Amino acid sequence: MDTKNLILIANDQLKGEIANTPQLSAFAQNGASESFQQLLARVNDRTFDARGNKYLYALIIIKAEEEASIGVQNSKLILDLYLNLCEALNFNVSDLFLHISSILTREIMNLEQLEDIFEMGKQVLTLKAKGADVSILESSLDISFSPGIFEQSLDTSKEGILKGLSYLIKSKLLNLDTTGALQAIVGNALSWVETTNDFFGMNQVLGQQINPDVEGTKKINGLLSQIEIDDADFIQRKNVLAEKYGVSAVENLYQNVYEEEKVGENFSERVKAEEIKDINLLTIERDCFKQSVNQSKTISTLLYRGVIKSTGVQIAVKKIVATGNISDLEKFEKEVQIMREFSGKGECFLKFYGSFKVENALYILMDYVGDNLMDRLVNANGFEEIVQIEIAKKLISGFSYMATKRVYHRDIKPHNILITPENVPKIIDFGITVFETNPDKTTSAQTNKKFIQGTEGYMSIEQRQAYDNHHKGNAINKYNLQKSDVYSLGLTFFQMATKFEVSKYEKAENHELLVKEIGSIASEKMKNLLRRMLKLNPDERPTFSELNSEFGGVTVTVIN
Repeated sequence: MDTKNLILIANDQLKGEIANTPQLSAFAQNGASESFQQLLARVNDRTFDARGNKYLYALIIIKAEEEASIGVQNSKLILDLYLNLCEALNFNVSDLFLHISSILTREIMNLEQLEDIFEMGKQVLTLKAKGADVSILESSLDISFSPGIFEQSLDTSKEGILKGLSYLIKSKLLNLDTTGALQAIVGNALSWVETTNDFFGMNQVLGQQINPDVEGTKKINGLLSQIEIDDADFIQRKNVLAEKYGVSAVENLYQNVYEEEKVGENFSERVKAEEIKDINLLTIERDCFKQSVNQSKTISTLLYRGVIKSTGVQIAVKKIVATGNISDLEKFEKEVQIMREFSGKGECFLKFYGSFKVENALYILMDYVGDNLMDRLVNANGFEEIVQIEIAKKLISGFSYMATKRVYHRDIKPHNILITPENVPKIIDFGITVFETNPDKTTSAQTNKKFIQGTEGYMSIEQRQAYDNHHKGNAINKYNLQKSDVYSLGLTFFQMATKFEVSKYEKAENHELLVKEIGSIASEKMKNLLRRMLKLNPDERPTFSELNSEFGGVTVTVIN
């Protein structure tokens, strides 16, 4: 598809709109003569509506292929434009993938910095999740992760080493193969520790001053401890240095793994990160597809399908209506804050597009996903074992990330986990989620009743005891918020694996029956996981970080 043919397709597909819109009609005749940068400026200026943008976006993709290089940030933008076209569906995008593949392959081969290759790797994985054949792109990434690139451009400063090791770990989280870069980066880190601390005593022999960096050394050792190295010499050096100087992990290891770039002067970042604050920028279906009312009947929640007019992207619109006092909406600001915080930080969190109030209603805009896990369990045949395991891995990773932020959901159940058509889980409904600053992460007798909320049927045994005591007017039990969430997620996995009703397993007297039922599960991996997560004693349950490490992820250690 060349530029000329693209214009013909656009003219044919948008013939009515072009004929009735002089501005678009003129652009259809002259747009192909504009440069790549001029076309980008039209997106920034929001020249057209969603109909015109379909044509504009496709033309930008074609123009990008004609450039020598467009850089990582513009590559991210090009991918966004392509995905917007895919979601719009009224535009024929099948041929455009060849152009996208060509652009990304060229950009990957031009990269020299690990962080840039990591960013391009995320783009490739995004395409792969959409079902695209990315084998050529993956081969290009393998070439880019070659030792020669990093041996010539290694950053030997402490900050550069920490960043390099972090990207190796982040790449593992995304299943990117960084084998070629690993030896150069790890070797650089080990040499820094040895030189900075005068490990071999050469500075002492020469009478030179020694300035050891204790904290930096421990952080580097901590990151090295989380990287698998298939080199006997490196392993020995790593272990000796860890034993001699100590180990600590970098706080919030997952932080910035999936984060978008901060909003800056580059318009592509603004397009991606700018929140919608005006209902007039949306088209919202008249009929909601889901509705609920709280127990006191003071809040109604309605879910609608909507479309962002400027891009044509389909979204979910959550409308929370205060039927009594409008101040009741304030309690939902925490949910908005959490969605904003976690937006784009991994596969398990929905993209947040913005929020605003209109009269007595709060609108929250997010990715649209039709089914939740319970829908899939009730209305379909469930999931094959391999899919169950992948869903479990992703959710453990998501809740592990939340735990590094000391955020605890407290209402984990199949209804609060959406499932995309590609079987990717999305954690939702942060209405009673808690930010816990207490390192012990436990409730106390002095805390208010927010700590003993939850959904009956999926509470941990200790959470249910606290819930019952509260409603009987008794003292509130203390319990560990994270270990309670681990149990609730375990019940969710158990129901996914068996389709059994689980409410009776909130009670300690039914725990032996639960253990027996777990034993009947065919999957050994799921069986072993559930035995760990559903321990009767919370102290014997693993943390999410430990689960993430044991179940195929990366250990996350939080420094208090």
